Amino acid sequence: MKILLSSVKESSREFRLRAKMSLGGLEGRAESGEVLALVNVRPAGERWYLQGQVEGSFPFRCDRCRSPFDGKLTGEFTMIVLAKLQGDLDPEDSEEVLVLASGSQEVDLSEKVREALILDLPIRLLCDEGCKGLCPQCGANRNLEECRCEPAEADPRWSALRNLKKLMESEGEAGEAGPRSDESEV
Repeated sequence: MKILLSSVKESSREFRLRAKMSLGGLEGRAESGEVLALVNVRPAGERWYLQGQVEGSFPFRCDRCRSPFDGKLTGEFTMIVLAKLQGDLDPEDSEEVLVLASGSQEVDLSEKVREALILDLPIRLLCDEGCKGLCPQCGANRNLEECRCEPAEADPRWSALRNLKKLMESEGEAGEAGPRSDESEV
């Protein structure tokens, strides 16, 4: 996603850039997708002010149920591109400032576009907010079918409460049959 700045000299110009892009670091969770960037470039002497709106569509894999789904990400970025180093703007002080290489008039926006999209990534990639995920025992996708596991097997963290419930129920049944040995009849 490159822009030739020598084509923007006296008045603002809008660029419409489309490209395939990978978000990186999301192996197994996201594939390469299609990205559209609308970039407004405003010249001012030996500097250019860039404002970009970014939109991308990516094939994701749900973190809960592992089902594929299409996800949309949006973002924006701003940049100041300098033809040469100027005292009032230093690229060391701001990530938004870029100094062109000597003799170059081309700026690559790929990294800025990628950063803008990554900032819109949710912490968990979910096909649906109410995704039920996979059964940890049998692996069934609980969005598509009911799990075939016994409730006690479905989530072992609840086994202590189930055992307590069974114990209380068995004591309750014993109390209905007659008094317990430690109770006296009145």
